[in-house]
Amino acid sequence: MDHAGPGRLGELVRALLPEHPGIDVHVDPRVAETVPPGSTFVLVPRASDADWLNIQRPLFARRRLRVVLFCDRTTSAALARHAVDFFDWISVYVRCPDGAAPHAAQGIRCALRTRAPGVAWLGRGGEATVAAALSEALPGRGLMRIDPMGGYARMVEAIQGAGRAWVVAAAEHATLQRRIRWALAEARRGTRAIVVAPGVASPVGLRCPPALPGWWPVDDAMLPLAEARRALADVGAASPGRLAALAGLEPDAVELLARLIARGEDEGALTSILAGAGDPGAALAARAIEAGLIHGAATARGDAAPAVLRALARTPEGRRLAAGKRRDSLALWMRRPSARPWTTLAISAFDLGDLDAGAAWTRRALAEEPDHPRSLGLRVRAGEALLFRGEREAALATLERAFASARASLRPERPLRARAAAGFALALLGARKLERALPHLDRAIVAAGARPGTARRALAVLLPPFAKVLVPFGGCAEAEALLRSALGMDARGAAALLASSLRQKGLVLRCEPVLTALLSDPTAPGALRLRERCALVQALGEALLAAGRYDSAAPLLRAALRDLEEALGTEHPALRPVLDALSAARAAAGHLTDAEELGQRSSTIAALASGRPASREAAPGRPETRRASSRSRRATERERAREAVDMLAEMATAEETSTGRDAARRLSHALSFLPPGQRILLEMQLSGLTFREIAVALRMNVSTVQVRVSRALKALKKVLESPAADSP
Repeated sequence: MDHAGPGRLGELVRALLPEHPGIDVHVDPRVAETVPPGSTFVLVPRASDADWLNIQRPLFARRRLRVVLFCDRTTSAALARHAVDFFDWISVYVRCPDGAAPHAAQGIRCALRTRAPGVAWLGRGGEATVAAALSEALPGRGLMRIDPMGGYARMVEAIQGAGRAWVVAAAEHATLQRRIRWALAEARRGTRAIVVAPGVASPVGLRCPPALPGWWPVDDAMLPLAEARRALADVGAASPGRLAALAGLEPDAVELLARLIARGEDEGALTSILAGAGDPGAALAARAIEAGLIHGAATARGDAAPAVLRALARTPEGRRLAAGKRRDSLALWMRRPSARPWTTLAISAFDLGDLDAGAAWTRRALAEEPDHPRSLGLRVRAGEALLFRGEREAALATLERAFASARASLRPERPLRARAAAGFALALLGARKLERALPHLDRAIVAAGARPGTARRALAVLLPPFAKVLVPFGGCAEAEALLRSALGMDARGAAALLASSLRQKGLVLRCEPVLTALLSDPTAPGALRLRERCALVQALGEALLAAGRYDSAAPLLRAALRDLEEALGTEHPALRPVLDALSAARAAAGHLTDAEELGQRSSTIAALASGRPASREAAPGRPETRRASSRSRRATERERAREAVDMLAEMATAEETSTGRDAARRLSHALSFLPPGQRILLEMQLSGLTFREIAVALRMNVSTVQVRVSRALKALKKVLESPAADSP
């Protein structure tokens, strides 16, 4: 048999068994020297066995052996090339049809039988393997691929238009798995979906990821025949190859076989069970349950192996337990035939970190539920999501309207009003409107401090953006003191000096009494929620970073990152600002590899949360013209980058005249307004490093460094042209 895959081995043995009850399956050709004369067996040789088979071919004739060669393409080619004489003795040639792992096809059938929400494909195979298993399980069913990174709304539309075809998507991350699950629920589609996702290791093998609750696990893994034979031979099996082949080489089935044989089960009875079973793994699991080796209630905790789940799927009790696991509040809400609570769904999506789904549901909520009691909180979260995705103008408009509504309807000390004020301030900072951000925060802090007994949480929300405003004015020390006091650290020594130090920097603020009171009475430990405390720690780390105290900033940021990961998971968007600040701190301290890894992780989180499109539409025009114009544009950017860097280097090193010193101070002040990544690139360039040296240090292409420096210089030019650069 040529082109033979392991998924067809059990079918071959099952077909030969009635005429050859004693048939076995071997992997070592030297077994021809020990089997009884006249034996019939299946041999699964390796390519390296070709020479031995060619030399020992008279042995097969002398002992009257009848052998079925089960060969893949590589082995067949090796036999034809290196065992020519032996290959000529082959009397019947059969090309084996392609086939998926039998237990994978059975798993898909069981998912339909139990009406599971979908199939979690835990195997290593890609879409081709999934398509083969689906074709074997349900002949004639089509398969349509969807892209979870192509936008939530487009994914829902694609699922709704799939008809009777099954949909398949690859989702390595929990954010994408959750997004697919919600899209299927919104499209009111059940079961006919396969998500290729990495399984979670457990004592009984791979389990469904936590982001796919109640989904049916399918694993197409198959043990190598030699390993399966060895496992069964170790417990005393007389025909380990035959049993392994009849079990479909499924890891769970081979393990159950070994346990049953070790317990004293009759090998002939087990062979009969396997030969007559449509699903050998499920048949063995049912026998193990009868023997007391497996407790059926384990499936209620999700602790059962796939073979055991398939066995229980055939019983009413197993179906009831499987149905009890399908609990997903968001999905159940979306499956309601009546009006769906879009506002609640959108807020839940934002809180869970899926900004793409949250944005799609926000549009539905504002259109269908404009007067919902939680609509103000939804608008604030929607504005924060826009700011996270870099849509600064839309974020500024959304957060300005949300803050106006909050100011009109909420008391100053309410955390939601403070959150709206902080979001609006961050949007102003993102738009480089420092002259509006500072008075806005001044008024918000004064309003929040009007009731000292209840203002702590509101101040904790307002202080991080206020510290960001202070840093460009040279107020790193003041920002550090305020943030330490808000975190419960002692900063009383700075209370008496706060007003005078702010006035020295040209800052006359109405909120000075509130800030002085905060410095005089630090926040009690445990008074703040986790995310409020982590935001303060992040702002403190950034203030230390701006002051050049990199070694002090990194431990604080790592602690905040660790706390957020424990509470929110490793893919939540709230981690991204901390990752960016920590990356900047590590880069500034010279740990470039660590900084690059943190930056890549931040970029991954941003892409997952925002639902970045998988492909961009091609611009009009011929491809050659587009490539030529792209090369020309990049060359122009590099040339401008070189010229601008030379000019800035002259400004930074001009110290002989007062004009030169003023220019250098103005440049240093303007750099503090830039994001950490752009600031570090320009500082490395101004320190005398060439583009090639920066590329080596940051592990980038030279052209990439040149383009990024050019973009950073454009941002710096806008800062230098703004009034903020003139008031250090």
